Amino acid sequence: MVQENKQWYRIRQVAQQTGLTPQLIRKWEERYQAITPHRLENGYRIYHQDDVIRLLQLKRLVDDGYSIKNAVLLLNNAAGADAAKPNLAAHDREMEKQSTEYTALRWVQDESLDSDTKVDKRAVEDLLGLGEKSETSRMNSLLEMELAIHGIHHVVYAIIIPFLRQVGALWENGDWTEYQEHIASLEVRDFLVNFRSRTKRLGHGPMLLAACVPGERHDIMLQIILLEATIRGWKTNFLGASPAENALADAVQHLSPDVVIVSVTTHGPLEEQPLFLQELSELSTHFRDVQFYIGGPGLDTSQVRHLGLVTSVHTVDEFLHAIDEINPETSPTRTV
Repeated sequence: MVQENKQWYRIRQVAQQTGLTPQLIRKWEERYQAITPHRLENGYRIYHQDDVIRLLQLKRLVDDGYSIKNAVLLLNNAAGADAAKPNLAAHDREMEKQSTEYTALRWVQDESLDSDTKVDKRAVEDLLGLGEKSETSRMNSLLEMELAIHGIHHVVYAIIIPFLRQVGALWENGDWTEYQEHIASLEVRDFLVNFRSRTKRLGHGPMLLAACVPGERHDIMLQIILLEATIRGWKTNFLGASPAENALADAVQHLSPDVVIVSVTTHGPLEEQPLFLQELSELSTHFRDVQFYIGGPGLDTSQVRHLGLVTSVHTVDEFLHAIDEINPETSPTRTV
């Protein structure tokens, strides 16, 4: 029997909230037991808010490179380990309050907005209105329209970053639910990734390899760095959020990048990987032709003293100035 005090959704409403197609939701449900919807007497599926949250968690894991089978297994194991807690979603929310995607926005200084690029309050408000309703296609259309009119510098610094800051505040204050925050953030991230894909050049510029610290899932600021570098004419490669422990060393050996930038947004990954900085320092010593950088709010001042040949950077602008000095020919008169 359906409990009256719970909020239930039809599959198309779930599809709208998650960005997944009804066909894919049914596939994940039937083939991988990702969720177990309630069935009405007429056979129709209805889904609870917990199902929406779980689908968003699975989508994020799949976007990070997990197969859907392993993503389901990972969440099931986590739920079993936290059986004494009220539920996995509530636990995740409490953890994320202390280490959200929006911590990464400290990578960007307000000085990145020059005299010609102030916060576009109208566009930000419109984007918030669409994000609140999870109207992802209209969010993308708005960003594409602003891109055509004002260019990518305006879209990133005058719209996207102020938008993400407000989304973070709305979510932490409880005005937005977890699924609204996830969908809005993923849509913006996808826009940045797609624009960089369209902008990639086949020139002979230097190569930038970007990666998160193993265990770090927040990569929006790396996407902005990659976009900036791509527009400057750099060849760019992204190792991904939460890469395998040996992935960075393997990528440096096989790709021979000119520059490596590692992002650490939250404190947890370095606490769970206490040897990572030492390994990164040893990697920089072994590959002396590669310039290694690390930055982000998750890097403590005390850790900076033990980086060896790895250079720490505090802001996106600081890193961009560094790569402009490495290859002045690619340096623009202004950032994106």
